[in-house]
Amino acid sequence: MKKRSHILFIVFFAWGVSVFSQQPAGPLLKDNPILANIDSMIASKMYKNLGKSHTSYNYKTVFTASESTDNTPEWVYKERFEKMNENSSFHFVYNEEVKQWLDLYAKRRKGLTSRMFGLAPLYFPVFEEMLDKYNMPLEIKYLAIVESALNAQAVSPAKAVGLWQFIPGTGKMYDLDNNYLYDARMDLYKSTEAACRFMSDLYKQFNDWELVLAAYNCGPGNVNKAIRRAGGKSTFWEIMPHLPRETRGYVPAFIAVNYVMRYAAEHQIVPAEPVFSGYLLDTVCLKGGVSLPMLATSLQIPLEELKWFNPHFKKGIIPSDGQYYTLYLPFNKTGEFITNEQTLYAQAKEFKNVSPHHSSASANSVHSVRKGETLAGIAHKYGCSVTQLKDWNNLKSTNLQVGQKINVNNKATVLVSNKPQSTSKDKYHIVQAGDTLYKIAQQNGVSIDKIKELNSGIKENSLKVGMKIKIASVS
Repeated sequence: MKKRSHILFIVFFAWGVSVFSQQPAGPLLKDNPILANIDSMIASKMYKNLGKSHTSYNYKTVFTASESTDNTPEWVYKERFEKMNENSSFHFVYNEEVKQWLDLYAKRRKGLTSRMFGLAPLYFPVFEEMLDKYNMPLEIKYLAIVESALNAQAVSPAKAVGLWQFIPGTGKMYDLDNNYLYDARMDLYKSTEAACRFMSDLYKQFNDWELVLAAYNCGPGNVNKAIRRAGGKSTFWEIMPHLPRETRGYVPAFIAVNYVMRYAAEHQIVPAEPVFSGYLLDTVCLKGGVSLPMLATSLQIPLEELKWFNPHFKKGIIPSDGQYYTLYLPFNKTGEFITNEQTLYAQAKEFKNVSPHHSSASANSVHSVRKGETLAGIAHKYGCSVTQLKDWNNLKSTNLQVGQKINVNNKATVLVSNKPQSTSKDKYHIVQAGDTLYKIAQQNGVSIDKIKELNSGIKENSLKVGMKIKIASVS
């Protein structure tokens, strides 16, 4: 026992000598005055919460997927990187760290890269507009791919949210409000401008865009510590060993994404077909009190699309707090919104008094119009669209009269007519989801040729949900 204690003492003593022998023999060196000045700003109230967290990369699994047949030679990569550096504020380095991320984006995760490439037309026009406004390198638009894979609703384990992955503290510093109904970190324009402001502030401190990216990821305080530990060296690659683990992969990933987006075609990466483009979206400012379901019904926009454009309205409701909020709409719907804005606000009040999609009416019900009701409100109440109600009821406008009977059954085959009754007993079918001419003919005991005869110009690919098709003509 005594011998064991003696050995432990010797080991401890040797460790102590080793540690203390590394301390400087003379007086301590003074801190770098520039870094000390930056530290004082970081410690101030304004910069207190600048540091950002980011999901750590799993280095053990992310690079172990199956190999790709892409065998681009080294000299080609080097030549392309030289071209990228010709007109860039960044210094794009081609090294082992970057090669790992190139392997990920250009070979092993081509499907993911293709989807992100497809989303670029929606987001990049806005990114480029803001970067130009703040006189920043346009290449920074690719940073959002590293941050969120262009997922506006992305949430990291550290509670960083949105395309630019702001944590709550940093978001508040750059005017990104967050409450039960609304989160500006998911607002395309506001979050992009906040990211540009944040990085502009960081550039004033570091005067180096690679260090700005590192500070955006791990916080300026950690970058300053890494500079000190590197003996005052001040490039990303020199201080890289002293940065947090996730930040060491952050700038190499950014460089790799820049390369892959520029040379996607050379690696047989085809963008997934985008449904919408940023050039086809527009914005309007509106007061609170309206909901996305109501707007979707009134403006005849698929609700899921409207939600996808506006993830910042977390519950699908624009807050009623007296402020104006930005709503993103398809370009061809903005004029309709502006023209009918006051009507939409009036409809919003009506919507509050009905329970959407939960009518107690029977399957073949007819709704009797009451004073103050609108066609949009009735459509919302019964879970259908204004267009469907107009088709089902032979309506040419949305004007209604008190007591008017409206067919609200979206499975009806015979319309309630609001026109004077005629002696004709023509029979109609209302097209449902999944209907084909063959299916309609089978259901109604007629031939496809007969349907085509009664409905001039009708074709299989012209069928639309809610369309009225004549299936029998009886005199």
